[in-house]
Amino acid sequence: SLGIQRFNLDQVVWKPGWKKTPVAERDARIDSIVQRDSWIVDVVSKAVLDKADVIVFLDVPRWRCIRRALRRNLPYLFRSRPELPARCPEVLILPTLLRIIWRFNRHIRPGILEVRPGVVSGVSTMQCAALSSEPLFFHVHSDALRAVCMNELISLYGPSFDDRHVR
Repeated sequence: SLGIQRFNLDQVVWKPGWKKTPVAERDARIDSIVQRDSWIVDVVSKAVLDKADVIVFLDVPRWRCIRRALRRNLPYLFRSRPELPARCPEVLILPTLLRIIWRFNRHIRPGILEVRPGVVSGVSTMQCAALSSEPLFFHVHSDALRAVCMNELISLYGPSFDDRHVR
């Protein structure tokens, strides 16, 4: 383990009963996370992307996203997942989640690639850092690039960085 706290923004975005957190409160909570010295966040958020030193965009096929969402959410169909507020059973949000996954490539993916259009592959982390003040951006869309990403992250953070951080 890296000893870096991981945040799931579902806890920030949602209130009990799948009520959205008011924008000002949500933004303040995200800001309090990204102001820390180190953090890991697993979500798409412009505020997070703007503050990150390293971004790993896992650009996986739609079928894999759907399979992972179902595997994660079906056991909690009628109750809240442990990382969610109370009264957030998946049955109420699953159709919306599947719609987001289905539309991701057309509506969300282009915005991520516009924010950080570069791809790190085959270039050492130190070389990338020397070439740009931009955060390192790994666009991982194949198993080969996942291996490159893992090697670069291990060279940056040491062997304590393992596959559990990039799924």
